[in-house]
Amino acid sequence: MNHDDPKLDDFEQHLRRQPPAPLPAAWRAEILSAARAATAQSEPESRAARPWQAAWWPSPWAWASVAALWLVIFALNFATNAETPRENIAAVQISPEALRIAFSERERQWAELFPPSETEPPPTVIVPAIGAPTRPRKSGARPFTPVTV
Repeated sequence: MNHDDPKLDDFEQHLRRQPPAPLPAAWRAEILSAARAATAQSEPESRAARPWQAAWWPSPWAWASVAALWLVIFALNFATNAETPRENIAAVQISPEALRIAFSERERQWAELFPPSETEPPPTVIVPAIGAPTRPRKSGARPFTPVTV
């Protein structure tokens, strides 16, 4: 169809100006009865295809019991958590020396599992010096001690 044809544009404009013709009453009744019959037939099929929906939807008591169960679970969870994990972590105090020992043990186990190749130089691990300030200095540098493993 060529949309650039001025004859077609004039014809379309002529059709748009005309009022739509009324639908005969017999056709309207036939169309509506067919639509009602199709709707009535599709309703039982859709419920039969989804039996879970037929069981749950008409029962508001089932939905209310599920909501009440969730509220009970939430209340029990809230009541049993006396301490938050953050408070538990803050209660544990580990000395810097214990951290250093744990770190060196982890490195030793890592070296046992994955031995370094002879071609690679040993990695340099940067460990903060004992007693080093926890805040950066004014220059922004923190004192670190390089350690060869």
